[in-house]
Amino acid sequence: MKKLIFGGLMFLTVLVLSLSGCKKSEITSIDEINIKRTSSYEFNWEDVDYETIGVQHNEFMIKAYDIHKSTGRLGQAILGELNFDLDLPLQKAIYQDFHSKSIEEHTEYVLNNLGKDAKIVYSALRETLYSSDDYISLVRDFDSIKHTLTRFKGLDYGVLLSFIEVGKASAYLWFPTSEAGSGLGDEYLLNTEISQNRASNDPPRTTVEKDVLGASTSMVGWALTGGASFGPWGALGGFIAGTVFGAVSGSLIG
Repeated sequence: MKKLIFGGLMFLTVLVLSLSGCKKSEITSIDEINIKRTSSYEFNWEDVDYETIGVQHNEFMIKAYDIHKSTGRLGQAILGELNFDLDLPLQKAIYQDFHSKSIEEHTEYVLNNLGKDAKIVYSALRETLYSSDDYISLVRDFDSIKHTLTRFKGLDYGVLLSFIEVGKASAYLWFPTSEAGSGLGDEYLLNTEISQNRASNDPPRTTVEKDVLGASTSMVGWALTGGASFGPWGALGGFIAGTVFGAVSGSLIG
């Protein structure tokens, strides 16, 4: 069954091509991508340190905050100053593709590539994010769900664990101090909402969800291409680098 929806094809193709150095002609159809999904991986999804993805996301975002404070730049203008070892045109293409689609479209893309039970847990995590009272309760509830995930394997496990670990790390940055967060993202969020003239009912949690979706979308794209060669990083390094880049791209609304 073709689970890949067209809306996510551009993002995953650009991301994987940028990380692998492949030519566009090497991926010719959705059928080919789905066939590659069944190929063997060079690491176990269950052995990945997903907490590292969240930590690296925060490290890049703290650099982004510093750039914003000193220059007033937002979004893509900051992305080019962060060192991901990717060509700037490719970073621009990935960023623009991600931000050209809504949260709902990205969520549909991710869910369409998860198993039935994983979809239920993903939705529960999303509900927990928006219903949490503060950062402390979010971490407590996410960790409670984390202990139930041992029954999942492969992509299902990876997406759910990255939701939890990227979500916790991101929430610490974006939640205000009144909700036990760091408050580091307050100024950035305020300026972003003003510059876009679009008020969110809950900017911190909406931005956390964008971070999670950036990571999840990258992860699904990696899986659907069967773990193509990732140049100097190797398979595991490319997987982590691509997922971190996706999460940071989600953060850098502009």
